[in-house]
Amino acid sequence: MTSKNEAKEAMYLQFQTAWNTTGFPSTFENDEFTPPDNSPWARLSVRHTASTQDTLGKVGNRKFARLGSTFIQIYTEPNTGTKQSDALVKLIKDAFEGVSLAGTTVRFNDVIDRETGSDGKWYQVVVEAMFEYDETK
Repeated sequence: MTSKNEAKEAMYLQFQTAWNTTGFPSTFENDEFTPPDNSPWARLSVRHTASTQDTLGKVGNRKFARLGSTFIQIYTEPNTGTKQSDALVKLIKDAFEGVSLAGTTVRFNDVIDRETGSDGKWYQVVVEAMFEYDETK
């Protein structure tokens, strides 16, 4: 079964494997990072939202379902149209949608993207990939 740390590391790796094909920089939340001046970039964060105990039993033999979302914020230059951001969103959606991460119990089902628009410096789209995994405690 998968621990919280193992789940996060697997999600980070899945993201990096896909994003690194772009050649653009990326970061994870709470990491020191200086955004580039004129290049797309992305930030990944993980939020756990719910937990249910699925089985009873002795300590070390109980199963818990952990639920949450992985958020990937994709930033592109404003006033350049949406073609580039759409391509980057597709890359990330393809990396997570309907995917189970190897070596873990992490499963992604629903993946949606939200165009949040321009804030002057960047045009942003957020991809939310909802996950579930099992932990035994």
